[in-house]
Amino acid sequence: MMIKNYVAQALRMGGYGLYYYAHNNEETKKLDMEVDFLIMQDGKVNPIEVKSGAYRGHSSLDEFKMKFGKRVGKRYVLHTKDYTEDGDVTYLPLYMAGLL
Repeated sequence: MMIKNYVAQALRMGGYGLYYYAHNNEETKKLDMEVDFLIMQDGKVNPIEVKSGAYRGHSSLDEFKMKFGKRVGKRYVLHTKDYTEDGDVTYLPLYMAGLL
């Protein structure tokens, strides 16, 4: 919770509004997809996942891209590790949140 709050403050200071996406499964009525933050850059929606541990999964980012396709730009995972890229997902250290 504290790390997401830090990212929210960094994004806000960078001039972004604080938006997120959540989708409930129609049948089970349970949350099946959640994207922590959404930012607009170059006319595209860029989803951001925030991870506080070593976990690198990003199934919600994958589902978000499948659902919204061409409207999605870069996908980011902010985490506690070093910068890396894996396909079209960019992994950034948490301290770089203010540089997006």
